Amino acid sequence: MLKRIFRFYYQGFRDMPKWGKQIWLILLIKLFVIFVLVKFIFFPNFLKTNFSTDKERSDYVFNELINKSENDSITVKH
Repeated sequence: MLKRIFRFYYQGFRDMPKWGKQIWLILLIKLFVIFVLVKFIFFPNFLKTNFSTDKERSDYVFNELINKSENDSITVKH
């Protein structure tokens, strides 16, 4: 069954007109840019760059979670 599915898509891409292949190429380039380049540019590894050990990283995350939780519970509701 998997072989039949593969042949179905393989034949579809092989018989596709030139403009269809160009559209797929543009789509793949855009996906590469979105998922790979944007991740490295806009989402650097904050914990790896600022802390050297796993213990320091876990302590930081734990403290941030606790501080956020305490700040949320302190707010006065009227």
